[in-house]
Amino acid sequence: MTRRHTTASISALLVMFVLTSTLRLKAQKATAVDERSITDVVRTLLVALRNEDQTELNSVVTQDFYIFDNGSRFDKDSVMAFMKRLHASGKQIEWNITEPDVHVVGDVAWIAYLNKGTITTGQIKSDQSWLESGFLERKSGKWQLEFMQSTRIPGSVGVPK
Repeated sequence: MTRRHTTASISALLVMFVLTSTLRLKAQKATAVDERSITDVVRTLLVALRNEDQTELNSVVTQDFYIFDNGSRFDKDSVMAFMKRLHASGKQIEWNITEPDVHVVGDVAWIAYLNKGTITTGQIKSDQSWLESGFLERKSGKWQLEFMQSTRIPGSVGVPK
């Protein structure tokens, strides 16, 4: 067998190994218990932000959590500071997770959902919708958010930085 054939054979075996491993780890639709637990983690994060509760926020995110939102990258401290600035400017945001789609592979999961809510400034209330997703990790049996993204659906009113 020539060196080229040996390299090709090793490459083919490596590809087969990767494909077999990938198929074995294929994402499964989450069980009802995992779906509820994962959705509750995201709800807890949203409530913590609404209530400016850093301790509650920290309880559901990893140490190196971050979120892409409003055209910026925020870590757990800067997203809380952003919410405090919004509240100080007179804005209140209400979020509601709808249509959650949760998938689990071992100790990692992701959730995608439609967030339907409102932004209220004084007496003016405007309906808003966002497409959001999150990546979670199970540590010591507890789901925690590692990453989130939020994209406002076109036509929604902007939130200042």
